Amino acid sequence: MKAMFCPNCGGPVGAKAKFCSHCGASLTPPEPEPAAQPAPSVPSDPPELFPKSQLPPQDSPDSSPEAPQSPSAPEDASTPGDLDQSAEPVPQPEEDSPFSDLLRRQSAPSPSAGFAPPAEDTPPMGFYGGPAGPDSPPPPPPDMPEEFQPPHRKKRVGLAVGIAAAVVLVAAGALAAFLLFFNTSPKAQLAAYMGNTWAAMVPGGGEDGFFAALAAGKDKASRQTWNIRLGDDLTELLLEGGTDTFLGTNASLSLTPEELSDSGITLISEQDLANRKLSLAMSGNLGGFQVDALQLFLDDSLLSVSSPDFLGEQFYAINTETLAADLAASPLGGGVTADESMNFNYFDLIAPEADGRLDQLLSPDTLSALRELYKAWQDSVTVEKGSAGSVVVNGATLTCTPYTMTIPAPSLRDFITDGFALLEADEAFRIWLAQAMINGEYGSLSGTDPEAYWQENRQDVYDTLDSLSAVFQDDLVLVFQVADEQVRQITGNTRLTSAYGDTLSLSLDVQFGDESGVSGAFSAFLTVDDGYTPVRLELVSSGSHVPQAGEAFTDATRFSVFEAGAEVFSITADTWYDSIQPTDNFSFSCLISDEYGSTAMLNLSGTVRYDVQAGAASVDLDTISLGSGAQQFTLAGSWSVEPLDGFSFQPDSPTMLLSMSQAELDALSPLVEERLAALEERFYEYFPEAYVEPFDAGDFMTDLLDNTYHGILDHEYLEHSGYTQEEALAIHRSKLDTEPEYFFTAFGIEYPTEALQTRFATLYAQLYVQARYEIAGVEQLDSETYVVTVAVEPMDAIQQMYDRFPAFSEAFEAQFDEAALAAMSQEEWDDWYVNVYDAQYGQGLSDLFETVLTEGVGYGETEYVEVYVTRNYDGTWSADENSLWDLDLAILPY
Repeated sequence: MKAMFCPNCGGPVGAKAKFCSHCGASLTPPEPEPAAQPAPSVPSDPPELFPKSQLPPQDSPDSSPEAPQSPSAPEDASTPGDLDQSAEPVPQPEEDSPFSDLLRRQSAPSPSAGFAPPAEDTPPMGFYGGPAGPDSPPPPPPDMPEEFQPPHRKKRVGLAVGIAAAVVLVAAGALAAFLLFFNTSPKAQLAAYMGNTWAAMVPGGGEDGFFAALAAGKDKASRQTWNIRLGDDLTELLLEGGTDTFLGTNASLSLTPEELSDSGITLISEQDLANRKLSLAMSGNLGGFQVDALQLFLDDSLLSVSSPDFLGEQFYAINTETLAADLAASPLGGGVTADESMNFNYFDLIAPEADGRLDQLLSPDTLSALRELYKAWQDSVTVEKGSAGSVVVNGATLTCTPYTMTIPAPSLRDFITDGFALLEADEAFRIWLAQAMINGEYGSLSGTDPEAYWQENRQDVYDTLDSLSAVFQDDLVLVFQVADEQVRQITGNTRLTSAYGDTLSLSLDVQFGDESGVSGAFSAFLTVDDGYTPVRLELVSSGSHVPQAGEAFTDATRFSVFEAGAEVFSITADTWYDSIQPTDNFSFSCLISDEYGSTAMLNLSGTVRYDVQAGAASVDLDTISLGSGAQQFTLAGSWSVEPLDGFSFQPDSPTMLLSMSQAELDALSPLVEERLAALEERFYEYFPEAYVEPFDAGDFMTDLLDNTYHGILDHEYLEHSGYTQEEALAIHRSKLDTEPEYFFTAFGIEYPTEALQTRFATLYAQLYVQARYEIAGVEQLDSETYVVTVAVEPMDAIQQMYDRFPAFSEAFEAQFDEAALAAMSQEEWDDWYVNVYDAQYGQGLSDLFETVLTEGVGYGETEYVEVYVTRNYDGTWSADENSLWDLDLAILPY
């Protein structure tokens, strides 16, 4: 008769089930054993990778419960490697912990059986049931087709890859070892002691706390709400410059930080996984002005989207299960070829993860073979109990008993490679892995056959696998120090070796508690030494981690990274939480610093509430302060989860987006523009003082030229440029004062008097009044940049001066007596040149320039000059200096 409960773990099983869905154990009754069977022999050489035979029996006469035992064997046998056979009783934890169920399973054939201490003198078990040791041969895996034998592997390995694998696998091996090994006495004792340590650090597994409330509501229909609000300093930063663009238009805002207080974003997520429905809504708040930006509703495979403020109340939907074909037939698809890999169902994607995706993906035969391989690897690990001694744990001297665990490197390497070979032989896993590789490399490569892709790339996969496993050349040795039936310290070391002979030494030291108990302190130290620059990671934590009634939880933690003995990085965090206090019961601060003196900080404070029975919890953070160096910003926010009493919204007859015609799609643009205009109007009704005239780059450029050349001021120009009236007029005066210098240089006036400079400034003022320019076009590149095209009619005043200069020069030179000049001394000639010649020359040219202006300035053919107008960091606007120089030369060419 089939069992209704698993004989291994006690979980309920179906009447016709062949394997337990909880632990994977076989539910088929074993065949009756022959009366007597000789013990299987252990081969002297390791077997072939996948021999065509079943695994040999795991038990041998030496390790069976009926095997003869020596009642007179002394407990303190002194030969190397012997175990301490004292076998202290293993206590049952008072409350359930993650280890409690494992402790029950290892000794109980039925759900009602309790925990019993293991046999005291059972030796360490090996792969074949015999004594285990570092040289024990690996187990022969189950049968496998030849086409899935691992390929001939190229020994390519990099030390960096090995390091990454080592950290993960060392940690996994250590955890698996002391959590799951229950075959022999020291292993079972160690697992129980580790369970006691966990129970002491987290009493009851956290059954009455914040995370228990989250767990209670995990599978229920629920509503989660996130809210982020800006602080005053962030609001001022966003408003720096006084103006900002709103809704993509050219209108600007003029708001104060007070008007924008309490601004932020709210996100509400509602889900009912049992009925395959969820919703998402996002809204913004600008100083009390609400914008409902997005609504999303997923009903099985029908995904509906809307935006109350941008699209109205109508929802537009797509079917995610027929997305490829629908998109190919829609004008939105642009003629794309249907790619079935685009189709999906969100609830199907997340369901396997909740139920154990590996169990659903792999066949029962593969799962069974993996469990056998894993059990064989477990059996290769040995645990030996040593003699008690003094150990310093976080500054406290304790009397501890060592338990030494050895994980043989060969068995770890074989477990990795043989385990993957078993996975590869499973077609479902192989296709899944190949498809994941295709998607990861190409996004979504339509038309690629996963099986063909796998066969093409499997050699590279096995090469990488070799790189990950080949670094384990030395056994991993962990020493667990036990006091008062709790693990108080774990130390370990190993060495990784690359194919090129490079080595990396790892050393681990984890310490639990201090003189007050396990929960008082925690520290962990990991040293990685490549022979050049040793790196040490340190994590030290202290505080009241398991507070008594009426006490608050406190923790001070520091994580540091040292290179060659010097600290190069650190994170310091302090946490306080008082579950008794109804409000303001939580605070957290964190400071990050590096070797260069750079710092970053985060401070949180507020209220944490929870209701385990209702499955509800909330976090209200009155202060979220973050910054770097001297710059600091503040936010406020909240998060809550509560049972769902009904969806806030559900779409009614949504329009299928991919079934719309091109004409219907085109009609959406005017709809959005209409909604935007209505939203903008509603905003300025809410903030009537916020509206200012839109920025016009063409008008700005005209005002700039009028000020520069005509001296005419406009109020909007002063506002947009940021100039005062005095500053703007000074620009005009500077233009008139500077322009004569170009004339003096062009015509060789070397010693202009102040009176001459004043006269030329007056003449240039008369000239520039006649300048002709107009705006020919404006192009907006982005919200802060415009290109303004200015049409200019060049004035020919300077050209007329060039044309008349030869006659002027000849008449001017003729008035001087060359003989008289030749008779002058050098001093007399220098004085004459400055005070007579150059002065009269300049005066004559000024008279000629005035004549040109009086007779009339002519204009050349129209030229076009592009001027870049940009918004500055302070919100003001300005024109590019190089563009203005080109424009000036076009107005008055020299």
